[in-house]
Amino acid sequence: MKIKANIVFSAVFAMTLGGLQALPSSGGNGKNSGGIVNSNQDVQNTAADNSTVNSGIRADGAEITNSRLMLNSNIHVDNIALNGSKINSGIEAELSELKEANITNLNSNVKNTAVGGSKINSGISATGAVIKNSKIGNDNSKVENTAVKKSTVNSGVNLGGQE
Repeated sequence: MKIKANIVFSAVFAMTLGGLQALPSSGGNGKNSGGIVNSNQDVQNTAADNSTVNSGIRADGAEITNSRLMLNSNIHVDNIALNGSKINSGIEAELSELKEANITNLNSNVKNTAVGGSKINSGISATGAVIKNSKIGNDNSKVENTAVKKSTVNSGVNLGGQE
C-alpha cells in the first residue's frame, strides 16, 4: 500500500508540475523567464543551538518578475529545530517582489518539530512581500507540526504585512 500511495502522489505531483509549466507566459513580450523548482524526498533536516538549515527555496529581498513557476515539494521530510534554530524547507520570500508568478508548495508525509524558540517553515512565507497578479497554492497531506517553548511552525501560507 505504501508504494501505491507514493505512486499516486508522484502522479499527482507530475500532473501539477506539468500543468504549471504549461501555463502561458503572462509577460507582454511573450517570453518566459523559466522558474525555480526544488524537491526534497526522504530528507531529515536537524538544526540545533542557533543554527540554520535551508533545503527549500529562499528568495528574501528578491525581485522575481514575469516568472512562470516557483515550485517546492517535500515528500517524507523530517525537520527538527532545537534551541533557537531555524529550518526552511518551504518557500521563503520575505520582503520580496513577486509579479505574475505561480507559487506552489506541496508537503506529503512531513513532520516538523520546533523546540526552545526555534522556527520551521515548510510552507510559504512571504511577510512584507509585494505580490501582484500571482497565484499562490499550498497543499498539505499527512503533516504533523509540533512547536513548544516559544517556537513556531508554518506549513501553510504566511503573507503577513504583504502589499
